[in-house]
Amino acid sequence: MHKSVEMRKFGSSLTSQYTSWQWIFYSQAIGNAVMVVAVTLFFRETRGSVLLSRKAHALNMWYEACEQAGHASMSMPSGSDDNDKVNERIRWKAKADEERESLRKILKTSLTRPFCKQSRFFVQPIHASPVAFNVLIRHIHLY
Repeated sequence: MHKSVEMRKFGSSLTSQYTSWQWIFYSQAIGNAVMVVAVTLFFRETRGSVLLSRKAHALNMWYEACEQAGHASMSMPSGSDDNDKVNERIRWKAKADEERESLRKILKTSLTRPFCKQSRFFVQPIHASPVAFNVLIRHIHLY
């Protein structure tokens, strides 16, 4: 990781030497956009709740296809006697799909969490000092 930080500094210094300083930010925005597209196209989903939701959806589609092919339901053993079979319609559900929060609650949590009492930004000054330093340096540099 150390080498990549040095390469970014080198690239930013070359960019600012041969173009205006605004192109440092433009090039970062372009690079970030390329990375977002690459991650979206080439990386696979790894979050368990999403994988289980997809698997439940695929199983439900398979059961739907079986029902349309004439297999009305699946034979399941009844409660007391294993020889007695009961036809039941099976559908899979992922727990995450049932407990999904509203968009409003997700946004509220995401926007307020950095400013809560236990946030490292306010409790530990080492996390806030680089931000304050960058603001100070950019203010001096721009004016």
